Amino acid sequence: MSHEATLWAVRACDVPLDERMVLVYLADCHCPDNGCLVTPERLAKEAGIDVSELHGILDRLEARGKVIRFADTDRWLLEFEPVFASLAEGARA
Repeated sequence: MSHEATLWAVRACDVPLDERMVLVYLADCHCPDNGCLVTPERLAKEAGIDVSELHGILDRLEARGKVIRFADTDRWLLEFEPVFASLAEGARA
């Protein structure tokens, strides 16, 4: 867990509460060297929501530019991370 990631997620007042809750749980799985490594099943269970609902929330968070999912993995990068901007730009290209 990264204290910096958790603080960022809690302060994310520009997203609805359900999305912020998922950000907090993602942040709880954050490692500064690897981003967030967590399966959707575990994340949904910890957040107390259905996996299908979680996927919708994660899609919205990606659309808002709060997270990036590495293709075909359970690894996520959060907006506050220094490399986020360069990877987000590459994802849009």
